[in-house]
Amino acid sequence: LTTEQSNRIIEHVNWIFRRGHQLGLKNFLWSYFVVTTRSFAKAHDMDKEMPVSDTVDFRHNIKEMGPHFGVRNELTRAFTEAAIAELFQTYEHLNGLCGGMGEALPGKRSTWYKEAIVPGLLRSGRNPIFIVDDWMLPLEDFLADIAPTEVYQKTWLSVKANGEMITDFKPYPTSIRWAENANRPTLIQIMTLNIDGNFPFNSPRVAYQIIREFQKVENCQGFVSWFLASNPNDLFRKALGYYGSVSEPYSDEPWIDLLTQRFGDRRA
Repeated sequence: LTTEQSNRIIEHVNWIFRRGHQLGLKNFLWSYFVVTTRSFAKAHDMDKEMPVSDTVDFRHNIKEMGPHFGVRNELTRAFTEAAIAELFQTYEHLNGLCGGMGEALPGKRSTWYKEAIVPGLLRSGRNPIFIVDDWMLPLEDFLADIAPTEVYQKTWLSVKANGEMITDFKPYPTSIRWAENANRPTLIQIMTLNIDGNFPFNSPRVAYQIIREFQKVENCQGFVSWFLASNPNDLFRKALGYYGSVSEPYSDEPWIDLLTQRFGDRRA
């Protein structure tokens, strides 16, 4: 990108984040480690096949992903720290980051947090929130290397309720164990990726039951819902937002009224 193009994009994204704050929203970006620009990889002689090891992930040698993935060394650590710091200095209305330690991260994943991510958060001068996803992380490593407050005060946890599908109203015991043992503010993820199954996804009642079960989990501060653009379960999505913000008991009436407005009264 030219400097002019880059500045135009920065101005646009700043407007989005600023408008989000005006509407009462907080702004978070999803992060992915360890990935650099292709130019950075070429400049530092990493744009070539390298033996897989504790410092080189196998994705580095996959053509579809590329040589700017999966190299863990001091250069990519410093790149990560600088990129995070610059991000928050550029976007004043950005509240934080979320994501795992990275599918392309070789070696012990949990130590990357205090090696590269926390230094960038502190260097930004803003101490933003980082919501750590449990993806590909052992709980023991999270508790040892990420969860302690002395590592970083504003660490949150994001854990999947039922893996990448919904099979029950209640979170799996493994997810509850993460939330309880981590003792950090926790968001539980609702991943509705098995939309072709028999579970009644497009049900406001199911959304209500899921949210009420989440509220029983220790340290749970809220939830994160994943919806693909192709996901047809708009009633379920609306009900998640509604029952996440109110404490009233479930009733069919609001949803019957909504369906009636759309399709006419077919209850007969």
